[in-house]
Amino acid sequence: MSRFVALVKVSFLALLKSFSSRGKNKIAGVGTLVLMAFLCIYLSGVYSFMFATVLAPVGLIDLLPLLMAVFTAFMALVLTLFGGSGILFGAKDADFVLALPVSAFEIMLSKIMALYLENLLITLFMMLPCGVAYLTSGGTGGLLFLLLMLVGSIFLALIPTFFAVVIGYVVAWFSARSSKKSIVATLLYLLFFIAVMLLSFRMNELVNGIILHADGVLAAMNSWLLPFGLFGKACGGNPAALLGFVALTVLPFLLVVWLFSRRYKSILTRMSSHAVRKDYRLSRVETTSQFGALYKKEAARYFGSPMYLLNTGFGIVMLLGACIYALIKQNDLRFFLLQSGLDFPFFEIAVVAAAAMIGTVCTTSVSLSLEGNRLWILKAAPVRARTIFLSKIALNLSLTIPSLLIGFVMMAIALELSAAQTILGFISCASYSLFTTLIGMIVNLKLPKLDADNDTIVVKQSLSALIGSLGGMLFPGAVAVLYFLLHAHVSIMLFLLIATLVFLAASLLCAKWLGGRGERVFLEL
Repeated sequence: MSRFVALVKVSFLALLKSFSSRGKNKIAGVGTLVLMAFLCIYLSGVYSFMFATVLAPVGLIDLLPLLMAVFTAFMALVLTLFGGSGILFGAKDADFVLALPVSAFEIMLSKIMALYLENLLITLFMMLPCGVAYLTSGGTGGLLFLLLMLVGSIFLALIPTFFAVVIGYVVAWFSARSSKKSIVATLLYLLFFIAVMLLSFRMNELVNGIILHADGVLAAMNSWLLPFGLFGKACGGNPAALLGFVALTVLPFLLVVWLFSRRYKSILTRMSSHAVRKDYRLSRVETTSQFGALYKKEAARYFGSPMYLLNTGFGIVMLLGACIYALIKQNDLRFFLLQSGLDFPFFEIAVVAAAAMIGTVCTTSVSLSLEGNRLWILKAAPVRARTIFLSKIALNLSLTIPSLLIGFVMMAIALELSAAQTILGFISCASYSLFTTLIGMIVNLKLPKLDADNDTIVVKQSLSALIGSLGGMLFPGAVAVLYFLLHAHVSIMLFLLIATLVFLAASLLCAKWLGGRGERVFLEL
């Protein structure tokens, strides 16, 4: 037992340290965990009180804990899905750990516990606002209800952990049996996220459907969603329901861990193996420039890592998905505008939304960290640091600029934008993408994480990744607030023109820093 506790402690500390840029600052890790807790409380508070406002007047407030339990499990799964494959099957220390005098079951369970602790944090801080919303909207039970909800949340966190492990295993299993491991994993994850997006777009329809078909929802909670139904009854003080809920979450979790642990070593071996062609013949050797070779390397690294691609490229999927949806629903959109008679600022909102989504696409904030222990190869190569920077910057712009161009063409058709609006909207967002790309490069130079065990830690949990994605998403909101304060004096077209010039000027300053101080920082890494 002491060996297992030690393994869990090591895995948990490794997870905590992974939030630090250099893996040594626990305070930075705790700060990131506090930020995660704040975001969970905010998100849950918004949805909990929104659902309570709809459910309480029709006497369905008792459905709130059940619905939020489903929502919480779903959100925790989305936030920790990549960990199911990356942490369990992508660790670089696999050979060392498997050589220890411990069973594969203990090793795998200790790694899963680190994943579970992350899910537990998300679950607790998602369910706490739900309990407050439930009690303040007429729910019964008082403090006992809150206590039972928090106790139930300890086991509720096992549900997303269970599915994260299963999905991670399925991805690893298929990838291990394919010569194109990265392509298989990327397609499987992409299919999952498409399903997530479709569900998100239908959220309003789901809420209305719950109210109209409350009996059907209760029936589902007592059948194929039985664990969540038992969770709701357990929060109401039913001890038999609590025992049933514990059994339905703990037993399958332990069973799947035991089953997977039997093939854990073989999966790790297959994941680290490489297929070798037997019919290889040398025909010709192609040469290219230093920049071209580095750019091809960056592109291969990007499209060869599902974690890297989907975490940094999801903003592109959201942008194009939203534009396609607006294009398909353009008749409904125009009918709404005609019926409402409102002069709704769709153009302004579209520009802010496009900038926010494209701002999350910041490969430069993690590209240096992903070099890991291979960074010395770049540093020793006869190539200038600015050429290395330029190849990484060019990859990010190759992803964002074409996506913005396609997106604004579709928006122009759907929203009937003028040529001037389309061109200026595209240029302003493109200049913002250039700015975030250069800032991401600087952030990764100042806050590198070169000792991560796998890509998941770098692209999801490093400080530079958090700044690159979250900062790129939130900054357009601040610019939107500034325009709201000045819109009575400045037109949107003039404001976008000024913003474009500011972003270009800031980008020039960033480029100058990278060409000077940035090169010296790179050589000191």
